[in-house]
Amino acid sequence: MTIIINGALTLFLTIMLACISPYSSATEHGTDTLEEVMTRLKSAYGEYSNQNREPISIPETIVSQYQALKSTPDPSPEKLDAFIRETEQNIANFHTAAEFQHKSDNMAYVYEMRLLKRGIKYGLPDTVLAIDNTYFDIIENPAFTGADILAYEKRYYAAMQDHTKDIFKVLDDVSKLYDIGHTLSRRVNELSETEQLDIDESITEFDATVNESHELLKNKKWSLASSNIQLGLTLGNRLDVKIDSIIDNRHNQKKALVERHHRLKAEWETLDSHIEKLTDKIDRYEDKLDSSCTQTIVDYSCADSCPKIRKLDIIFKYYKDEPDFQCLSQCSHAEREAQADYDRETEDCENDQHRIISKANDLIEEKNNLSYRYNQILDELRSIESKLSTE
Repeated sequence: MTIIINGALTLFLTIMLACISPYSSATEHGTDTLEEVMTRLKSAYGEYSNQNREPISIPETIVSQYQALKSTPDPSPEKLDAFIRETEQNIANFHTAAEFQHKSDNMAYVYEMRLLKRGIKYGLPDTVLAIDNTYFDIIENPAFTGADILAYEKRYYAAMQDHTKDIFKVLDDVSKLYDIGHTLSRRVNELSETEQLDIDESITEFDATVNESHELLKNKKWSLASSNIQLGLTLGNRLDVKIDSIIDNRHNQKKALVERHHRLKAEWETLDSHIEKLTDKIDRYEDKLDSSCTQTIVDYSCADSCPKIRKLDIIFKYYKDEPDFQCLSQCSHAEREAQADYDRETEDCENDQHRIISKANDLIEEKNNLSYRYNQILDELRSIESKLSTE
């Protein structure tokens, strides 16, 4: 019986120790966590300073709860866990608030830089300033927690985002407008003075709109600037289309000039070859005209070779020299034949020369007409080449 009682007592004590031991261990672990979270909470509050630049302390209500839990030998696990969870959440709120503050600061920096890039004075909007003016009221409140600063940072970020999103859109649009302006300026400079005259009014209207948009931005008249910038983008795109049309027209004209040049060059080369052939023919005709028409030589000295015949003058009874009429008759006949041949050859030759002169004149007239066209084409070719060289 004694053995049974002792055994039962031992079992009871073992069970009690088993129950007490985890509770004691959990309490010790909770106390350690309590110290750690309070240290982190103090660090979170220490990130903030009041208007006198004094660090913000943990509110008395939280300190009192902490001290009460710490001074209690065996604090309730439920109360301990609740305090730790609440403190962890408080710390988490501070961390999240810091993230929102970081995003707000980045947004403000980008906002400031983009304004400065456009020569616009930086300044916070009234909605953001109104929230900013509540900052010290919040952190100097005796009951200040991470939830309070998180709500503040969310409101601040939302106000900045609401203010800047439309302005960023306006600044994005004005960047597009300036980019279009630079592109148009480059493209206009590539046009000739005559081509620029066709779009002079459009250029003036676009430039005036850009200048007006810049003035509106400097004065922070965002809504009017936005409308004016949209007008500028429309005008710029229209002007760009007009320049495209001018360049297309120029390309078409250039193409037409090149094609015209090819056709004229081919015609010019054909004329050059034809004129050269005509010149050769005319030269050959001129060579023919230089030759003498007389081929037969008429000899009128034949009579001089006829001897004198001595005959007795039966009346006066003396000898005298008389011409050899038979010889002279033969010479005369030969001379007449030679003269006839001469006259016939001369007539035939002159007729041939008249025909040659007529043909030569026809060729000269044809050459002159072709030469006139030749020179016309040559002048036009030079004019086209001059136009193409200036483009």
